[in-house]
Amino acid sequence: MVPIKALHLRSTFDPGGIESLMIDLYNYKQDYIRFYYALLKDGCLIGSLENKNNRYFCFFRKKTVDLLVIWKLNRLLRRERIQVIQSHQMIELGYALLLKLLNPKIKVYHFIHGLSFKLRFYRNLEKFLIGFTRQTFTVSASARDYFKGLGFPVNKIQILYNAISPQKQINLPENIERTINRHVNEKIIVMIGNFVKEKDQLTLCKAFNLLANVYPNIKLVLIGDELDKGFECRKALNPFLLDKRVFFTGVVAHASSYLCNFDLMVFSSRSETFGISVVESILAGIPVIASDIPPMIELSEGGEHFRLFRTGDCEDLVNKLSLIFKANSFEELKNQTLHSASYFRDKYSYDKYIQELFKIYAE
Repeated sequence: MVPIKALHLRSTFDPGGIESLMIDLYNYKQDYIRFYYALLKDGCLIGSLENKNNRYFCFFRKKTVDLLVIWKLNRLLRRERIQVIQSHQMIELGYALLLKLLNPKIKVYHFIHGLSFKLRFYRNLEKFLIGFTRQTFTVSASARDYFKGLGFPVNKIQILYNAISPQKQINLPENIERTINRHVNEKIIVMIGNFVKEKDQLTLCKAFNLLANVYPNIKLVLIGDELDKGFECRKALNPFLLDKRVFFTGVVAHASSYLCNFDLMVFSSRSETFGISVVESILAGIPVIASDIPPMIELSEGGEHFRLFRTGDCEDLVNKLSLIFKANSFEELKNQTLHSASYFRDKYSYDKYIQELFKIYAE
């Protein structure tokens, strides 16, 4: 079988869910697709691209539309006889469509990973541009419904669930482990995500304030770039808890590799398309409780694979966490999670993902 040659464009390559997917996709051994990555901006994860059968190129752009980068990309397309271009952000989609003007036979695919549109102008521009793609992907039925409501051409949008492989689990870095100072019989709650409004760590922090007095043997670890919302979360916490029972680690590369060091993942997001860290937690055998936004209802299959709480409702989160920490309830939840891990391992496997992607590219 002759593999399809696909060029993926990416503007950032620092820790994040999209980057994790792209690294795993690149490094996964398979014979269906040969991946070429063109990285348009620098990033600390570039060194994680290791598969010798694929190739990556650092074409760092110096301005929004960099004609030199377009020239380099076009030369790469023709030299390697690339058949497919796939973009992951709107700026990349613009580059892909410019390249298609120069190479009409190229197939262009776009992936919408998020829901956030800061300005109507950018929303309308992306809506217009995807009309020129062969197909645009999103990662859940909930996300597709959202875009349908915004007037996006639904006939162009296809669901392609993320592929997620179980990460090798290792001990926390020594400095973080020493800071947390875990004692016997303590349970540690974790949330992974940058501190932006959509992730809503604030609801979790408020809930932990109420839980801390009742359950003295629980701690909270928040992993991610604090940005502008980190201060708000710190301010909402009882000062006595900071650095004693609540810990802000900042950005941690490959954070999913450390999930085995925690007991429960709380995912309090208000806006999401999929929730990679939720699936990674389940695959690591770590129970999850998530906000009941549509993608989490879809991902949990109505609460079958992990617990749900009312989005933004601090008191409901406290009640649900209290039920989990009651005698025997936590172990019961742990056993349910192990069963779900087996199901998720098959549903979100890279074998299935790559075969589906190959089928789409070959059409």
